[in-house]
Amino acid sequence: MTSVNVRYIVDDVEAAIGFYRDRLGFTVETHPAPGFAILSRGDLRLLLNAPGGGGGAGQPTPDGRVPEPGGWNRIQIEVDDLDREVEALRSAGARFRNEIVAGRGGRQILLEDPSGNAVELFEPPATGRTDPKAVVRRLIEEVMNGGRLEVIDELYTPELAPAARRWIAPFRESFPDVRMDIVDLIAEGEQVVGRFHCSATNLGRWRGNDPTGRRFERVDEVYVFRVAGGRIAEAWGLEDTASRERQLGLRD
Repeated sequence: MTSVNVRYIVDDVEAAIGFYRDRLGFTVETHPAPGFAILSRGDLRLLLNAPGGGGGAGQPTPDGRVPEPGGWNRIQIEVDDLDREVEALRSAGARFRNEIVAGRGGRQILLEDPSGNAVELFEPPATGRTDPKAVVRRLIEEVMNGGRLEVIDELYTPELAPAARRWIAPFRESFPDVRMDIVDLIAEGEQVVGRFHCSATNLGRWRGNDPTGRRFERVDEVYVFRVAGGRIAEAWGLEDTASRERQLGLRD
């Protein structure tokens, strides 16, 4: 075996070339026919075929099935700053199947090419000293948005974890679909400053009020964290509670 290639079935080879070349940094090696092209990025060679485009890969199988785009198998592209890449791609009109998800192996998101084929953008974990911003991202993505309260003990110091749980758990009971979007995340040494937009539906009692069933959108929040030894040791926040209460009908 001299080389390994990846083949994607695409609806429009020209559109796919533009996507992979202009947005993901691929180079066009050859484009000999409207229904076929070969692109490369480093050691990866990507073969693009249109269904019925003249080559064998786009032809129907004996049982009549026609190759088509989509599915969940995918190529993975490593990036240094996933948030920056996603922001740039969204600004360019790119489509994503999901939001950024974080795991022990790193962070990833599924991008779609113009035909709906998946491309995984992957940010490996920082090596050596824990990145303070990565700790805060996990708090937002896994705990606040994902509801994984068991992760609190991993992200906070033993002294601060009980207080964090006493605040986060009741808030998620009141707003189970809470979604926090990171607007800015800036770090200097152990300090991390984050600006967030918070949206949720009030489905449980909150501050002594019965659930309104109403929703608040994009409430501004600013938090300052001190991350020591890979865990949040201090946190201070300022939230636009007045806007939240007005949107919920709890304030004039």
